[in-house]
Amino acid sequence: HACVRMMQERSGKPISAALGILSPEEAQCMAWIKLDDGFADHPKLLAAGPLALVLQIRAFCYCSRHLTDGLIPESVLPILCIGCGQPVDCLRMMCDHRLWFQKKGKIYVQDFLKYNLSKAQRLALTKIRQQSGKQGGFAKSSSRYPGK
Repeated sequence: HACVRMMQERSGKPISAALGILSPEEAQCMAWIKLDDGFADHPKLLAAGPLALVLQIRAFCYCSRHLTDGLIPESVLPILCIGCGQPVDCLRMMCDHRLWFQKKGKIYVQDFLKYNLSKAQRLALTKIRQQSGKQGGFAKSSSRYPGK
């Protein structure tokens, strides 16, 4: 398919990576996005239409997975817009409905950090969880093998 080849060429990555398909190892490190139960009927999304819902979820997922703090690289726009229209039209629609915005030539998801952890917060949380996991592992090990 021409779109798939274009995505692979643009991203310089295997198609599974360009599409965001994760390996089992990557899935274990998966981050989650936060959507409240009123997300799908938010007035901005209702006004923009169903394609905006798809684009917004894809943008949230991309920003969360890649720790961009809401930044959407211009090179990723064609991938996010697959099946939704031309990237320039999708960008215009999302900006016109104030779901995304442009600042100094860069594209951002509106209020991304209001509802999602920043890169710094995610990295700090990961570090805390790793340390807690180590401590739990040491405690379990010492109870199984006293004196070691």
